[in-house]
Amino acid sequence: MLSKRSVQLPIYTQIKRNLKLSTKSVIHNADEILKTGFVKDLGKRIANIAIGISAARGLGYIGLMVGAVSGVDNVYEACKVDGQGECGKTTTREVVGFIGGIVGGVQGGTVGSGVAVSSAAGFAVIIGVTASAPVLAVAAIAGVVVGGAVGGVVGSTAGKWGLMLFMKRLKTYGEMNRC
Repeated sequence: MLSKRSVQLPIYTQIKRNLKLSTKSVIHNADEILKTGFVKDLGKRIANIAIGISAARGLGYIGLMVGAVSGVDNVYEACKVDGQGECGKTTTREVVGFIGGIVGGVQGGTVGSGVAVSSAAGFAVIIGVTASAPVLAVAAIAGVVVGGAVGGVVGSTAGKWGLMLFMKRLKTYGEMNRC
């Protein structure tokens, strides 16, 4: 039985791999690709993906700024307005929460991207179509944004909670050693 797997046409696998194209796209555009040496509208596709990536990066910076401003506002409230001696504790909690948000956002974005791309590819297989590179790129961008947002919130909350737990343990340990 002859198939593309048994024959292994090198030009087909090379074009498909280098341009990250779906089998459907290569088959429908094979003559044009081989004749001209390029894929129609590939530059437009890459430009659109780059715009999406740039927008996702901008959203990440906006999220960082909102988190930092929120933390600075909480520190200002505790140190200048409230005046109940919670300045150091609040400052430490907000700094740890901000760092936890950054770490959680990065990890969440990474996980979100992988989950989104896997889901898009899996859904395409289930309905019997192939997922093209632009579809997977959009899924990856959306996954990074959603995963980064969720990871940032979870990381910030976990950082503040972990610090609170650590401080309680430290306080308990200090009281035990006074005896």
